[in-house]
Amino acid sequence: MTITEGKILIVGSTGDISKNMIIITDSLGNELKKKIWWTGEIGYGGLRKAVQNEDSTYTALGWSTGNRFSLVKFNEDLEIIWEKSYYVIEGDVYAQNIIKDGENYMVFGVLWGSLNALRTGLIKIDKDGNIIWQKKYPEYSFAGSLASFIKLSNGYLACSLSRHNGNSGPDYAALMKMDKDGNVVWFNDCILDFLDFGWMFKVWEINNEYVGVVRARPWPYPETYVVRLDTSGNVIGYQKWNRMHASDAIFTQDQHLLIGGGNGWGNCKPWAFKTCLPTTDIIPMVKEFKLSQNYPNPFNPTTTLQYGLPEQSDIKLNIFDITGRRIKQWNISNQQPGWHEVIWDGTDMNGNTVSTGIYIYSLQADDFVDTKKMVFMK
Repeated sequence: MTITEGKILIVGSTGDISKNMIIITDSLGNELKKKIWWTGEIGYGGLRKAVQNEDSTYTALGWSTGNRFSLVKFNEDLEIIWEKSYYVIEGDVYAQNIIKDGENYMVFGVLWGSLNALRTGLIKIDKDGNIIWQKKYPEYSFAGSLASFIKLSNGYLACSLSRHNGNSGPDYAALMKMDKDGNVVWFNDCILDFLDFGWMFKVWEINNEYVGVVRARPWPYPETYVVRLDTSGNVIGYQKWNRMHASDAIFTQDQHLLIGGGNGWGNCKPWAFKTCLPTTDIIPMVKEFKLSQNYPNPFNPTTTLQYGLPEQSDIKLNIFDITGRRIKQWNISNQQPGWHEVIWDGTDMNGNTVSTGIYIYSLQADDFVDTKKMVFMK
């Protein structure tokens, strides 16, 4: 992590992983400052990631053996401002990643005691290290220990993998969106379902879409995928490269992706490549006509109606009240394949706000017809 021009901050542990360690180097890796100290906890420990604060200080997330994690705040002279340790009981969140959100810290991790760490949760911590709230997601199979976690304008986004059918798999790339209060907005647990194993290890919000990098199991898919998704988590399309064991990726200042990997199981030499964002040369993922459930539901004042087209189509999207009277209609000719959405503001064709109640929306595209229910609440 760069802290000032020409200087780099490194956090970690000593070689025997018994102590915390912070190092500041110059741009060539020459050591300028170093601090090593024992955490005071029983067992091993170290620091895993640091974030920069608004006042030119830094806060690092640490770990120790057993069910504890820690936060330590320090300045550029490596003087500790405060250090806190958090004891985690079974079922609570054990932090494994940290980002900043204003003055607060958001830490993402696994539910302590969950089988194979496949349940996850989120903690909000204030600037002084006090826990404001924690949210747990035991109903979702999501490998929090492998997750990459970012802040969005309207919440948070985490990518990882999701295990299906117990330990037998398959494991699919997965993406989870949470709102600002930590509530799950949607969860896509089956990205690129033709893979026996997929792990989305990096994701970004770019041009009102999400772009993620997926590592596939080497055989029979020795490939790396870059996936474009809409803001509801639906796959727009993907590109693939015959590169195995992708392990890291960054979005560069010149709007490209730099992806690297290798050395998996000793049979793959290190590699890296730079590519532009996938645009027109993508493989679309809509395989059949589909009408999705609206979000949010119930809603007030607006809701999103989303549908997928596998081919260019003329579509009719209608909304009916419970008596069958049509109150809203969209007719679109020659719409391109892919995912599309319409936002309904709860008004009829005359612009009048409808009454509270159940409404039915219907999609007709070629010979495909599907209907779903939604609830408008004033």
